[in-house]
Parts: sequence; C-alpha cells; structure tokens
Amino acid sequence: AVAFADPVRGRAETTGSAPDPGPDRDAGPDLDHAPRPPAGATVTLPLMAIAYARSGDKGNRANIGLAARHEDFLPLIRDQVPAGVVARWFAHLVRGAVERYALPGPGAFNYLMYEALGGGGTASLRFDPQGKALGQMLLDLPVELPLGELDHPELKSIREVQAARAGRSPTR
Repeated sequence: AVAFADPVRGRAETTGSAPDPGPDRDAGPDLDHAPRPPAGATVTLPLMAIAYARSGDKGNRANIGLAARHEDFLPLIRDQVPAGVVARWFAHLVRGAVERYALPGPGAFNYLMYEALGGGGTASLRFDPQGKALGQMLLDLPVELPLGELDHPELKSIREVQAARAGRSPTR
C-alpha cells in the first residue's frame, strides 16, 4: 500500500494490499475510501464529462493522468474515483495494486497500475499490450454530478451533459 496527498483535503490516503483494520481499529485518513457520491439530486454521466485523461506504460505498469476540466470538479473526482474504484474498473486487465497520487498544481490525479499489461510489450499475449488506451477506458466510468453543475460553463459543449440538461438521464 502506498500513500498519496489529497490536494483538496490536504491529507494522505493509501490503497493497494493494506490489510483491513477491522471494526475495532480506526482506519484513519490514510486508507483508500469507498466512493462518496454528492448529496442531493444528481445525474449519472461518464467521467469524461468532468475530466480529461492521458495514459501510458512502462514494462508491466501503466499510468493514467486524470485532470479535472475545472477545479470545481476536483472534489467530485477525489470522492468518486479513489484508487479502489479504478482497480475494480480495470479488474479484467490489472492484476496488481492501483495507487493514486495527487497532482495539486494542475488539479489532477495520477493512477499507477501494477501488473497491468499482461507482462508488457513483447512479453504479453494481449492483442494490444500497451497502456495507451486505458485513459480512454477510464473516462467511461460513471460518476454522479450534482444537477446544479449541469449549467457549469466548462460543460456546455459536452454531448452527455447536453442530453442530461434535456432531461434524458437524471438518476435521483
């Protein structure tokens, strides 16, 4: 398990193979958390509505840089896209731990995935053993956006947001 600094709350979190502290011990702020959807009425949209991604690979590891389209969306990404969610999203591909690191300057997170490429490069039996497509795959992850954010100026050209504004996909 590896810790990272959270740019929004200013504290560390950890994910990976850390043991469950059990009900009698305080987990503390440094353990990966369950996703926390926002309070109130929301709409389900793909992560691409509020973030950009870029991914790459080296050996059998891959990484995804996930940047908020606007700083207003950074808390939504922090709360709804912890390392454990990314690990489950890629469970069919990634066999190792997933670590999340905060990049506070650009308002982004970097996810490092171990044992992610079936051996990597020429050692993999996968059709595409590279990590280049993983960022695009992560952008399909469903997230909850507060209904009030549908009018955010950074989202006006996003097709999924336009459809939600027209009332075609609210969830609560």
